[in-house]
Amino acid sequence: MTLFISSIATMVPWTEYTRNTGVLMVWQWQLGSVAIFLSWMELLFFVESIPKFGLGIYVLMFANIVKTFLKFLIVLSVFVFAFAFTFHALFQNQVAFMYLWNSIVKTIVIMIGEIEYDSMFNSEHTSSEYSVQVHYNEISYFVFVVALMTMSIIVMNMLVGLAVDDIKQVQNKAELKSISQHAKLVLETEYLLPRWLNNWKKKLSKKTLKQSDKDKREIKKYHSRKKDDGKRIEEKVQNVKADVQALRMRLHDINKRTQSIESMVKINMEYNEFDYDGDDDDLDV
Repeated sequence: MTLFISSIATMVPWTEYTRNTGVLMVWQWQLGSVAIFLSWMELLFFVESIPKFGLGIYVLMFANIVKTFLKFLIVLSVFVFAFAFTFHALFQNQVAFMYLWNSIVKTIVIMIGEIEYDSMFNSEHTSSEYSVQVHYNEISYFVFVVALMTMSIIVMNMLVGLAVDDIKQVQNKAELKSISQHAKLVLETEYLLPRWLNNWKKKLSKKTLKQSDKDKREIKKYHSRKKDDGKRIEEKVQNVKADVQALRMRLHDINKRTQSIESMVKINMEYNEFDYDGDDDDLDV
């Protein structure tokens, strides 16, 4: 909403001079710059809801890190104000620390690594101007070293550690959050659609659902037929196995009877003193 209001306020010619020349007023330029920033941020959070390219996880990482930074900001502001007020008292003659607001900004810049040690302490050796002099050498050096160790090393490493921890948490829940963001985008899009388009979509969804149910029933019938065919084939296989087993048993009985007959013939021929050169091999089944 802020983006739309600021964009409209920037584009509307509020004065006669703006309508004639097209030159915007000063506050319109400032509001327009804010609108440009907000529009890009809106695009960034819109990309978060698109699941295709997998970019949403990085936006979620950024959002979580910002939330953690805002929680840590209370502690960070204590350090910033402490050193900013101290620098303002010690280096008030220097341009960077002349005003309290400038001192706060300069302290934040020192925290991210832009120290400018030479301009603060060594410029007095090359120039006699009042704005580069250091009036309290011992305490100034001590406070500067403490600020350097605290802000540039300890605090920055704390921020990096918090960011890494947030990234791990987001990666562990990346898939679930991506699905939730996609669902949110779909619901918001449906809410913005016209009523007639929503009604048409509902009818189409019902028709698709009916067709889907019909397809499911056909698939169930197909699988049921396949299952019945499988049962019938299995029954036939079992019947064939039973027939084969019965045939083996019959062959086994025939083999036994053949052996008995052969033994009786052999005994009879030996009794009648006939030579017997018969084969002793049995019929194997």
